[in-house]
Amino acid sequence: GVLANGTNWSKFGQGKYNINRKFFDKSGHDSTYYKGLLDNINDEAWVVFGSHSSNAEQFDENMITEVLQYALNNGWEVMTLNEAIKYREKYY
Repeated sequence: GVLANGTNWSKFGQGKYNINRKFFDKSGHDSTYYKGLLDNINDEAWVVFGSHSSNAEQFDENMITEVLQYALNNGWEVMTLNEAIKYREKYY
């Protein structure tokens, strides 16, 4: 039940499962792209990062670490999806 169409989730009624999922893929994007996704989050939206760690063509541990550190350095919370859903239950 998760829409993967890139639409941001918002507390203003787009729904629990309409979340902004983005998968890390070093073959398609560099860290600048993923940092830009964070820079464009507004209105209490979120981005859910995923990875296919078993796929060596896509997975880059250093890039993921860099992007997550960027998020932390800019004051954004980093949590598991389960933690985020519990945190935002009040909006559902």
